[in-house]
Amino acid sequence: MLKKKLMAALMLMGAVTVFTPGMAVMAADSNVIVVANSPEEAAGNDEDKEPLGEASDFTFDFETLDYSFTGVEEAEFYYIKVFPVVDGEESKSASFQSEKIDANADNKYSGTIADEILLAGDYRAHVVASAAGYSSSDIEVDGTSTLLAVPSLSANWDTEDENDVKVKITIIPGDELTETFTLTVKNESGEAVYTDEKAEAGEIVLTAKDLGAEALTTDDVYSVTVSDNEVDGYKLPAANEVSADVTEMRMFGGPPM
Repeated sequence: MLKKKLMAALMLMGAVTVFTPGMAVMAADSNVIVVANSPEEAAGNDEDKEPLGEASDFTFDFETLDYSFTGVEEAEFYYIKVFPVVDGEESKSASFQSEKIDANADNKYSGTIADEILLAGDYRAHVVASAAGYSSSDIEVDGTSTLLAVPSLSANWDTEDENDVKVKITIIPGDELTETFTLTVKNESGEAVYTDEKAEAGEIVLTAKDLGAEALTTDDVYSVTVSDNEVDGYKLPAANEVSADVTEMRMFGGPPM
């Protein structure tokens, strides 16, 4: 049965997938990870292999993504994989998996997983120890992230009425918890001409009067800045600000609309 599951998992990875040593394969109906050095090993019956001992002293920071653990004898490499936990249940889909961590002589491991982020929520991190000829072992630890995410922003001229040009701003939240934002519009000299400390997500249209001008044209120079407002019990992003110049809206790289 396990062999069938593993072969099905390999097929799901796609016919054009090139197998590489140390590839991680997940059983089709579980979060069990099998790390193998060949397709034959991946398809082998894990139940017939001697089990590896588990790694120990596993710590994982779900905000900085720092980790440390003590390895196990005979292991050749390790992976760290993190899953969301919703209502106490671990998701079938991982948030991310680390690069392969090769065994070392000291059998002590620490580092930081780069280029990933865990937004506010509950998670479970696994260390999977693997070696040829052994069945993989798994140790896990639960934790929580309180990180909020910076929003996305667009700012364009609204020229639907060419005699009454406006500024159309769209704020898209980066997380599900932030409800209001601080919005600032500056003119060409860098002077703040409009501020809303309780701006909500979605589309915001500003008129010339809002910006303290008699009229607006698409030749005017304005910039828009948006940042998350605080949410009790959560941490703001390290770089909590996005900016954009007000530009003419274009469709798929074409001329101004």
